[in-house]
Amino acid sequence: MSTSGSVGIMESKIQVNDGTKLFYRVWKSEDEKDLIIGVHGYAEHSGRYHHVGEFLARNGYSLYMMDLRGHGRSGGISGYIRNFWQFVDDLDFFVDFIRESTSIDKVFMLGHSMGGLISILYALDHGDKLKSLIVSGPALGTSVKVSVVQRILLSIISRIKPKYQVPITINPNELTHDSTIADEYSRDPLVFKKGTIRLLMEMLKAMNFAQQNAQKLRVPILILHGGDDKIVPPESSEIFFNNLEIERKKRVVYPGFYHEILNEIGKEKVLEEILDWLNSF
Repeated sequence: MSTSGSVGIMESKIQVNDGTKLFYRVWKSEDEKDLIIGVHGYAEHSGRYHHVGEFLARNGYSLYMMDLRGHGRSGGISGYIRNFWQFVDDLDFFVDFIRESTSIDKVFMLGHSMGGLISILYALDHGDKLKSLIVSGPALGTSVKVSVVQRILLSIISRIKPKYQVPITINPNELTHDSTIADEYSRDPLVFKKGTIRLLMEMLKAMNFAQQNAQKLRVPILILHGGDDKIVPPESSEIFFNNLEIERKKRVVYPGFYHEILNEIGKEKVLEEILDWLNSF
């Protein structure tokens, strides 16, 4: 374990039930009050959250974040998933591993974009293991319009050639106004530039499922969204939020922010919002 100020940083791997090895990082607080499980978004990896991990750890919250299967330094076929709930099962394995190794019963969860969607599905199935859920730009809808015919064709391709990879990239200039971050994203060798139609089709199905089951969520939730998000429409999280039937819920929209609000110019206000929420428990 290396240290950065009062933050201990550790890297390791765990092996899930099907034999896949998943890489994970820990930003360990010396004055730990609680811990958070982080879930990153599509095509990226845990290494892009170093500033988030350091901020949280310096404020008493250790951050544990794995690279999703098929992402970053984890095993699996790049950009592929057999079924979207594989992500949820992997996450549950990781959560149980952390809970057992730290003797902590319930944890916080922080998910971004596709990771926010995974986190919501996780909370629907395993809410008894969570204190609260925080999601930023959760993938509950898409700005890309897919016609019925296109959806049918994509579904056929997904079944016939599930592991076939095609260039599916996100415009880095639509992630953040910070040109340095956008440039780092485009040059990052661990950010994959090809994905599979199967993953996208599974994600679309998972989005629909989450929206249709919002009223079943029983975990306190903080939803954060960029007002100018060009990748995940802010309206999608508004619909989800309005369908929630829990009392403890909050949604904050940041005017002018793009999709990666944790990497935006002015991200400090987002981090402080997260910290205030955590400290309220």
